[in-house]
Amino acid sequence: NPQLAVDPFAALRAASAHARALHPREESIPDVLPAFVLPSHLLLPGERADFMLFEPRYVALARHVLATATEQADGRYVHIDDPRGFGTITTILDHRWLPDGRVAIHCLAGPRIRVTNTARLEAAAPSDADERAAAPAVPPLLHVHFEVERDAPEEEDHVCEALARDCLERLAGLAPLDKEPTARANLPPLLCAERLSF
Repeated sequence: NPQLAVDPFAALRAASAHARALHPREESIPDVLPAFVLPSHLLLPGERADFMLFEPRYVALARHVLATATEQADGRYVHIDDPRGFGTITTILDHRWLPDGRVAIHCLAGPRIRVTNTARLEAAAPSDADERAAAPAVPPLLHVHFEVERDAPEEEDHVCEALARDCLERLAGLAPLDKEPTARANLPPLLCAERLSF
C-alpha cells in the first residue's frame, strides 16, 4: 500500500535524534544551556510535550535554541520548574512558526540535571532590520550551569537480577516460549516476557 510506505532513512534519522535526546554523549552536552522555567510543568526523562510559546522571552529563547540546532548538535535547553532545583535536558524535535509570531514546539526530555548556577544573558537580536524593528524588547534570558544526575547503582542490584531471573524461569515453566512460538502471541500482556523483564 503506497499510502503506508515509510521512508527508511527518515525513520533512521528520527531514531537517531531520539537516541541523542535521551542518551546524549557527555562530550556533546555544553556547560551552559538556556532554560525554560515552567513551574506548572516539570518534564520527566523520556516524556514528550508540546508547547505553544507566545511570551516574548520564551519566543526569543526558542529562537535562540533553534538557532543552535545543526546536523551535529541538537537544539537543547534545560526544562526546569525552579531555577534552584532539578530539571531535564530537553530537545526540541520539531517546531512550527505561526504568522502571529508564536511558535509551536514538540519536545523530548532527556537526562535529569541539577542546576548549580544561573545567569541572565541578552537575547540575540534578529538579523533582519525589519524583524529588529518589529520585535518587542526582550529581557535577558535565563541560562543555567548544571550537573547531569547519574543514578547510582543500587547496592542490592544482584538481588533484583536474581529475582528477575527467577520470575522469567517460572514464566518459561508455565509457557515454554522457546518450544512453542505461537504461545508468545497468545499470552496476555501482563505475562509477556519482554514486558516482565522491564
